[in-house]
Amino acid sequence: FFASKTALSLKLKESEVNILSKLTELLHEKNTTKSTFYSKEILAHSFNLLMYQVAAIYSERYATTITKMTRKEELTSKFIKLLEENFKKERKVQFYSDLLNLTAAHLSKILKEVSGKTTGELIDAVVITEACILLANPALSISQISDELNFSDQSFFGKFFKKHIGLSPSEYRRKT
Repeated sequence: FFASKTALSLKLKESEVNILSKLTELLHEKNTTKSTFYSKEILAHSFNLLMYQVAAIYSERYATTITKMTRKEELTSKFIKLLEENFKKERKVQFYSDLLNLTAAHLSKILKEVSGKTTGELIDAVVITEACILLANPALSISQISDELNFSDQSFFGKFFKKHIGLSPSEYRRKT
């Protein structure tokens, strides 16, 4: 679904829009409320619920057009799964290529062909996306976010973030 080169658009029914809107509101609420027990898990499962709902709608509409993935698409899918599980602790290309029994260069070539981005670009994109999500939660300090994303210090996190977004984490937080 996410690694497909074919971008299919979904024309949603009103009932589907309502469901997705409610799930998005729930996700926003869980992301902006004060941290409590299991708040990370609740947020993650709320996001998964939204993604599964979109996938269900997509599958219903395009069940007949979904084809078997190529070997390169399968490797891309495996990489994305590994990235989801490990990006907070591991940002080295070699780590992911070792897990997939590929050279770093070959993995990057495959990912570039399938997704249009190299391994490093995909890793950075996931880290930046997570940083933006975490910065939307005012209960978390920038130092906590830096620690959560396993940066050596807050300064390095700030430089990384500014390089990719063009704003410092605190400037980004003020603008959102």
